Amino acid sequence: MTQRHAIITASDANCEDFLADHWLKSLFANVTLTNIDIIVIDYGLSDKRRSELDNLGVRRHIGVKDRDPVNARFRDMATILEDSDYDQILSTDCGDLIFQADVSHLFEEDTDTFRAACEEDAIPLYDVFISRGNFSPDRYREIAGFLRQKPLINVGVFLGPAAKMRDLWRQFQPLCRKIETWGTDQFLINHLFYCHGFRRLDEKFNFVIVSTRTPFTVRNGTFYDANGEIIPIVHNAGRYNAFRTIRRFGYGPGRNIPKRVTPKIVRGLIAVGKWWNDRRQNDKKTAVFAPEKSAGSHVS
Repeated sequence: MTQRHAIITASDANCEDFLADHWLKSLFANVTLTNIDIIVIDYGLSDKRRSELDNLGVRRHIGVKDRDPVNARFRDMATILEDSDYDQILSTDCGDLIFQADVSHLFEEDTDTFRAACEEDAIPLYDVFISRGNFSPDRYREIAGFLRQKPLINVGVFLGPAAKMRDLWRQFQPLCRKIETWGTDQFLINHLFYCHGFRRLDEKFNFVIVSTRTPFTVRNGTFYDANGEIIPIVHNAGRYNAFRTIRRFGYGPGRNIPKRVTPKIVRGLIAVGKWWNDRRQNDKKTAVFAPEKSAGSHVS
């Protein structure tokens, strides 16, 4: 018997320890899971971790790791939701993200649209790192031009009605030739959300440490904002460990030590990236894929 809502994530063996020991542990400890199923798309977990998840009542869906899991999860999420009765779905990363407070109320708010947080001080890194071969040249320029100067939606955490979440994979298809490399999902999601509308969440529901301008402190392994309140979802994003700004990131005492040098390096890279994007914005050959009115009229 399924619950009313679901939290869906995806992991391979590379992230399985963090999935079980930090993401899942923090979820069980802090989020009211009444009426919420936990679903893990399994891209090659070890037998040990599979057994642990099964014993905890986590639903596993065996996926095919034929591309980067961050992209494959949208295809497999569509399969999971095809014949389900779920109402609302929360999709999250699980290799660099922890829950520190209850977020179950988000399932009951603005239930007719997508909900996601934007990064405060970020450049669209997908515009730098994704493979242009995933798109036709004209289509890439259209989408990149449309997104330039818009706040970056971080898709490490987002919610939506089950039917809309299921439909994302279908909507991806006409926009690109293939969906394989890292960053393609964020590029496409940003385009679709800005075209069709989304509800902007407070950054505390996806607190991306590498790009936030909001002061925070860490006490006994817990992240607090400037008012001394616990931050509900903390995301130590960065793709590579060298760019992540927290050492020993995880859930529990003795963890989460801010780095001193890395944030300065990252800020420098962001500044260079912004300069590069501003320079490219002046390219008169860049087209706009969708009207600005359509793209932003439903964002709040």
